[in-house]
Amino acid sequence: MQKFKRGFTLIELVIVIAVLGILGGLAIPRFLDAQASAKGAKIVTDLRTIDSASTLYSTQHGQYPDTISSANPSTSDGFITNFLANWPKPDTGTFIIVENDGTNKTYENITATYYTLNDQGRALYNGHTVEWYLSGGSTNYSDNNLVKAISAISTYLSKKGLSWNQRCGSTINNLATGLTVDKSILDAVGYTGATLYWHTNTDTPYYFATTYNNSGNSGAQWLARFVEVNGTLYYVNETTQLGHLESYGTGSTSTQKMQTGLDALVAAGKAVKLGTVTTE
Repeated sequence: MQKFKRGFTLIELVIVIAVLGILGGLAIPRFLDAQASAKGAKIVTDLRTIDSASTLYSTQHGQYPDTISSANPSTSDGFITNFLANWPKPDTGTFIIVENDGTNKTYENITATYYTLNDQGRALYNGHTVEWYLSGGSTNYSDNNLVKAISAISTYLSKKGLSWNQRCGSTINNLATGLTVDKSILDAVGYTGATLYWHTNTDTPYYFATTYNNSGNSGAQWLARFVEVNGTLYYVNETTQLGHLESYGTGSTSTQKMQTGLDALVAAGKAVKLGTVTTE
């Protein structure tokens, strides 16, 4: 007499599939988090490695290495050849950074495919230093000095009967001069150069930071490092004439030309959109 082996019933199969689904639902997120944490750890390590090599270079040469803004740079000063084995490549997408206080922060949909090196010798990923990531990665800034500059100039410009000359140039800058850029903004891009001061242009369409703390209309005074326009804060990688920045943009007003010009430079890797800055 032939005996038949008993197979699984439909209910048993459903239960097994459900259990496997639950286990997979628990395991997959943990796997993805581990992968994102590994990416974040690599980014922190890479930024620190580049910073250390840059510091060693400046100690030996008395200046920072050449700026880097490409995925596969070949520096003429021997920085990569003699101080780095190669230019590291970061992972894009989602990554998790373990901050200095032990908490985790997740960064999603990051598309930057390479590190850069600014003219202050600092390594940047997606426009930010290792300290920025380790301290919480805020993209919303407050700058009391910028608020003071805007308040003083807005009050002045509200006066009636001002001539064109009174509404621009040295008259305006005398109201804003002496107001330095907040340290949290400088730290976001690793700026360690000469002190920067907030200034403005005709009729306050935007505010810009330069190293000049004097009045006058010399061309050198109209060089920008940081620019605030419509509440958005940008960092320009190279000290650049304001008119040159506007020339990249489009629009009918100086404000529109400045913002679209800066956005074009961001797309070209020549500027960084830091985030928003409180101006009230």
